[in-house]
Amino acid sequence: MKNTDIYDKNGFVSIDDIIGDTGKYSAKSSLEEMLGEDRSHAGDAKRDVFTDIISDKVKFFKQILDEIDGQIKDRECLKDTIQQKIDLRLCKLKTKIYEVEPWGLGNNKNIDSRRDKLEKEIEALAKQKSEESRESWRDIALLRKEYRQFSEQYRNALRKSNLIGNMNENETQSP
Repeated sequence: MKNTDIYDKNGFVSIDDIIGDTGKYSAKSSLEEMLGEDRSHAGDAKRDVFTDIISDKVKFFKQILDEIDGQIKDRECLKDTIQQKIDLRLCKLKTKIYEVEPWGLGNNKNIDSRRDKLEKEIEALAKQKSEESRESWRDIALLRKEYRQFSEQYRNALRKSNLIGNMNENETQSP
């Protein structure tokens, strides 16, 4: 059974009715007082939080840079693997052309047809190798652009971290 006197007209229960006066904040004048901190340590806590945030940013950007560097190496490795497979296929096709070379041109229609197919396949593979090289260059160029952008953010965060570190050292050394 519902206790109808705690529900409003929409059927919702007010949080004040549930927790009563025990959940209400006391009339302290500042957040530091509510958290049990006095003003002299509030600056240190803020500085520590700020230092932690900057330190986390530095770590985060470093991880991103390492990840992008790995992606660049992976893309170069993929390009090399694909081009090696294309080169292997090209070698096999050129060997087949050398096998039909003794028959000469125009002596046998079947041999001429085979030679034409082999030459077209070689041209297609050469084109594919060129396209792979171009695509790889494009992908790596985009990754390097992204690397430069994150590198700038990493350097800025590192400068801030060093600046905060120097400020903390100066404050601990002063009497």
